[in-house]
Amino acid sequence: MPKNFKKKEDLILFFYDDKKLLLFFNKSLKILQSMIKLNRGDFMKCIIVIDMQNDFIDGALGNSNNYVVAQRIMNKLQKEKCDLFFTQDTHHEDFYFDTQEGKNLPILHCVKYTVGWEICDLLKPFTEHAVILEKDCFGSEELPDLVKQYDEVELVGVCTDICVITNALLIKSHNPEQLIAVDSKCCGGTTKENHEASLLVMKSCQINIK
Repeated sequence: MPKNFKKKEDLILFFYDDKKLLLFFNKSLKILQSMIKLNRGDFMKCIIVIDMQNDFIDGALGNSNNYVVAQRIMNKLQKEKCDLFFTQDTHHEDFYFDTQEGKNLPILHCVKYTVGWEICDLLKPFTEHAVILEKDCFGSEELPDLVKQYDEVELVGVCTDICVITNALLIKSHNPEQLIAVDSKCCGGTTKENHEASLLVMKSCQINIK
């Protein structure tokens, strides 16, 4: 039992706290990643799949192009053998419209536990061996630390001009010496113009655009 816990009940209460549990999990994962890297001594890469959820495919904010993106990501993940992370946009009906996002984008989407919130069927099988991170805003605060151990981080998903670029720059700012890439063919923007503009911005920030 960890020395901070004097009795078994303290340990149980600790794990009932979601935030503490997430921090504990993150720390354990980083230690495990470090051990794996030391033992393998080879190049380590991970792929981060951003928000490939039903509401962005054929739901509240869906479009036909994002289904094509999902197919391309599926083909990519079938070929590449590396660690996977999935982000999951997560909102709550009761207070979404009180947030900055809700005021600027008054379209309710990705409400937790709804069909629209779930990872799309084409990619859901890959989540069985992936780390899934729920986030209630564009960027995931946990991502930079979780992927710090990797030599290269590659991002795919939607939307290029919102959550993909936010997470790419978030990781870049926290881990400036890390190789960060974005597979442009496996990303989709709110418009074609916004997609292309975001790729240019990321390229100018020394993110490798494939």
